[in-house]
Amino acid sequence: MPSNAPHSSMILAAGSTVLLLCAIYVAKAELAPLVTQGLSERTTVRSMAAHMLSPGLSTQSRIDFLYHCRVALTSLTGRAQPSGVRRTLLETCSNASEAMVADTPGFSAAWYTIALVASFEHNSKRMNDALAKSYATGPFEQWIAELRVDLVTENIDKLDASLLDEHMQDLRNLLSNDRGRRLLAPRYLALPTLKAQVDGVLPQIEEPARRRFLNIVQRLLVEKGRTNGR
Repeated sequence: MPSNAPHSSMILAAGSTVLLLCAIYVAKAELAPLVTQGLSERTTVRSMAAHMLSPGLSTQSRIDFLYHCRVALTSLTGRAQPSGVRRTLLETCSNASEAMVADTPGFSAAWYTIALVASFEHNSKRMNDALAKSYATGPFEQWIAELRVDLVTENIDKLDASLLDEHMQDLRNLLSNDRGRRLLAPRYLALPTLKAQVDGVLPQIEEPARRRFLNIVQRLLVEKGRTNGR
């Protein structure tokens, strides 16, 4: 028995080293998106293009990564990148999102990101398919509804008619709370197509919520008038 002690010690040491390396890998993956929070658009885009960001195992880490994807893809800095860098950004976000939904099919934010990538790739079928999955898996998630409304508004001519009801439901959900109303009001004034859609939804929501939204719109118009008068 004593003669086996050195051998056992070596096995334990090797096992401890493997566990330590695994722990370091997981910690690095979990912390990578977090340590870049608050960085500029340019730094986020560069980090994503250089594969310095990757999703961890936790839901929060994955959400953080998808946030960085959205910054990299939709910001002015991201949109202005050379075609090669742009392709890298799209592929990185697409591959990561596809892996997420393969692991967690109900992850609505990842389906949204797949739809976002598809919109930039001019792949309407893929965009609509992913949007349908996002609607189905996160119909009442406020922050995802906000993202979907912006995506659909920018690609309304590519939206499958079968998804229009889901889009209108997102609008109803946003109009039902102050955060959503504040988000929609400036878009309502700036985007005629969205204005027409919101006007169609307004009679369907409760009168107090409708009045609050129109009050926000009126305040924005007054502020705009004051600014233009200076």
